[in-house]
Amino acid sequence: MKNLPLLMAFVALVACGEAPMEVDENRPDLSDLLDAGPAPAADAGAPAPATDAGEAPEPNDAGNTEPADAGPPEPVVIEEVWAMKTVTSVLQTNPSPFGNDEKEIRTTSYLRAQVSRTGEGFDWEEVLCHMETSPVRYGAISTETNYPAAFVTHFPVFQRTGRFQDSGDFHAGPFATVVGAELDNPLTDPLPESAGEAGEVDADRDGNPGVTVEVSGTVSGEVYVVQRNIITMRGRVRSEDRVEGLLNSEGAQIVLDASNRLLRSRVVSRRNPDDAASYFVLSRVEAGTSCDQIVDRADDLF
Repeated sequence: MKNLPLLMAFVALVACGEAPMEVDENRPDLSDLLDAGPAPAADAGAPAPATDAGEAPEPNDAGNTEPADAGPPEPVVIEEVWAMKTVTSVLQTNPSPFGNDEKEIRTTSYLRAQVSRTGEGFDWEEVLCHMETSPVRYGAISTETNYPAAFVTHFPVFQRTGRFQDSGDFHAGPFATVVGAELDNPLTDPLPESAGEAGEVDADRDGNPGVTVEVSGTVSGEVYVVQRNIITMRGRVRSEDRVEGLLNSEGAQIVLDASNRLLRSRVVSRRNPDDAASYFVLSRVEAGTSCDQIVDRADDLF
């Protein structure tokens, strides 16, 4: 299965030439996760909930403060809002018959996570706020993928489950992100390969099959796709309000149709072997923080 960023840039150009890959200067230092370095102290645990200590229990008739029922307490559910940034990096091969060099393409997403925490559990409802893909250039020819407002507005809302360990490590997944299709088993069911096939849906409600992305540059047009990414997250607590980690995304993509026939061509790409090039950052924010506020504050949050 190919490793793709979520709705990667579509390129079918006859071009040659080289340009250096841009360095992602914002990516966190994940060397301790890459080389299995020392974990935090055993009492690091999960970030402390952003709540007060509550009130002291009232004395009972016997004059002590112990609950009358000595049974196990009900788990306390803490509701929080976290902002999330994910970056997925792939290497795309020059589609020209005159060159086989590779260029890095990064897809960056900003998301809002409505979190429910119980002990070490960290479950969240995930809403996409913004997505962007870096341009790709081969010599003097370049192309860029853009995501229409309908793509973001109607992007599926996903329920995710993660867990902290006593060491402060964080794990989530594998879970699936499927767009342009509705599957009984999102992790394993085959993707529809043509418009109207079982499972294919007009997810962004624009009258075209699958979801629509816009391509601009030397070759321009709309591409209608179905895609699945199977994601695993492995991170570590950095502070009370921050978790950073590695993001592994295994993707498959089907082009259902395109407004320009050149955009139907197959593009070869592979996962960036630099594991730290694909990553996530979780940053706790104030209750009520909106998607627009997360995007506006992205430079400070991440």
